[in-house]
Amino acid sequence: MMPLVDPFLPDEAKLAAVRELLPSTGSGIRLDATVVGPFPSETDRALQEADDWELRVGRGGPDRADDMLQRAEEARSVIAAVLSATPARIILAPGPRAALSACLSTAAPPPGARVLVLGEVTDALLAAVRAVAAAGGALVELLPGPAADAVIDGDAWVVVAAHVDALSGSLLDVPQAAARARAAGALLVLDAGWSVGAVPVDGPGTGADIVLVDGYRWLMGPEGVTAAWLSERIDVTRAAALLDPLPRTILLGLARSVGWLLMYVGLPWAFERAERLTGRLQRALAAVPGVELPGPSRGLATTISLRIGGWSAEEAAAELGRRCFAVLDIDERRDLLRAGVTAWLREDELDRFVAAVGDLASHTPETLPRRPMLTLLGDDHDERGR
Repeated sequence: MMPLVDPFLPDEAKLAAVRELLPSTGSGIRLDATVVGPFPSETDRALQEADDWELRVGRGGPDRADDMLQRAEEARSVIAAVLSATPARIILAPGPRAALSACLSTAAPPPGARVLVLGEVTDALLAAVRAVAAAGGALVELLPGPAADAVIDGDAWVVVAAHVDALSGSLLDVPQAAARARAAGALLVLDAGWSVGAVPVDGPGTGADIVLVDGYRWLMGPEGVTAAWLSERIDVTRAAALLDPLPRTILLGLARSVGWLLMYVGLPWAFERAERLTGRLQRALAAVPGVELPGPSRGLATTISLRIGGWSAEEAAAELGRRCFAVLDIDERRDLLRAGVTAWLREDELDRFVAAVGDLASHTPETLPRRPMLTLLGDDHDERGR
């Protein structure tokens, strides 16, 4: 039985109950959801029980095939629930490249086909797009600038866009992009890895043909799985047939994490709180002299990018880790710090993070006073500068 978080608890009490079941939230100010989210203790317990069972009775047996099908169906069902979709239109793949390859192999590109990449996407998605396009003999064309302003012409085979812009953190107007792609006869691939679980996403309602979902960020599942919702324009049966079954532990972990989020935390609570915290953090950072926020003041998801004057992203992340134990994503190519805001954060954590950012912004790496590091010795202590 999954531990229940009472939906009628006051916000602070509910937050405490949720954080207790997400042990890594106590290891620092976790702003790295764009990389990987926390792992629920409930999921860890379920995986350990499954491992113990296989250790005692073996991994084979006449019921294994049926069990694998059931686990896959459970994983597809929880992803479908998050996307307001049907499980029959969901496929599961070991990463975005495999998912894209399976989906796009159902519609071979015409000679001279182009894959258009709108706006600022993540390096991982871009690498997957390049690999899949090369395999199909298509050319990749990057269209920089706001995705909403990109020109989609009749030579496009596939249009790829991120739901959350990697530079600004703003949300794409997906229905508008989908309408322009469809008018050009192209398929729209939407990368929703930074939006699903962070903000409400209606997969079918976006108008996209393929919606990619990484299950290990805001959905807190295990790494190594990308889910995809496919529209009626994509042959879902053929796409699924091109993919090998995922390991049982990944399927079980994904189903348990997302199921826990849906049934015992509640997405409406998580969405509302994450939106509120994002606004709080954005306003506080905007008020710090020397801090640049490439994103708009409105239209954000729950991802904030920032630069601190005089500091490289790598230097700033290291110093923030020392000063307030903040853990962030570093975008080395754009020289940005990136904060993925989750509902599991506390307001006082964000305030301490902003104060530390202010300390850095008022100095350079050479002039910033260094805090002495305290080494605690003993069986019950580690060596951290607290």
